[in-house]
Amino acid sequence: MLKHGNMLVLLVAFMGVVAPVVLVHAPPADGTPPTISQPSILPASPSSSDAVTVSVVVRDLGGQASGVKNVSIVYSNDNWVSVNITLDAPYNATSETATAQIPPSSANVTYYVIAFDIAGNMEVNNNNGDYFTYGIPAPAYVSTIAYIIVGAAIAAGVSLIAFMMLRKPSKSATTARTGYANPDESSQS
Repeated sequence: MLKHGNMLVLLVAFMGVVAPVVLVHAPPADGTPPTISQPSILPASPSSSDAVTVSVVVRDLGGQASGVKNVSIVYSNDNWVSVNITLDAPYNATSETATAQIPPSSANVTYYVIAFDIAGNMEVNNNNGDYFTYGIPAPAYVSTIAYIIVGAAIAAGVSLIAFMMLRKPSKSATTARTGYANPDESSQS
């Protein structure tokens, strides 16, 4: 059993060890996701042979912001039926811009942007569920009927020229060339 004096020594010893410990509080964690602006594309009106560069400004704001970790562009060229491709969009912290290039497509392209900050907070900008889209114009083509019409016109022209060249000359044409009314007479002289 501890005597009153021993208990006092133990209490003083305990206070001498514990009292100097100072509790350090960690700063509040970053609980705010990054903000993603409206993306832009170049070229503004792409054709089916153009790769399209998507650029988007991403910021991690707030007092305890941890900074942008990564940004991705997710796109589809079949309206999310079977194709869903994710591209890494390298982030430039100085310009706060992420950029990715979507390869040429012969169909309309639909896409959205995902960003994570270093604390693991995620933000998605999918244009409020409508997604971002750019159209690819249909290639100019000539219909089959147009080919048939052009082919028929060329055939008619060639036939007319062949007919004119191969037909038997008339009497008046023969008289004008030879001076004789009958071509057989010219050979008898």
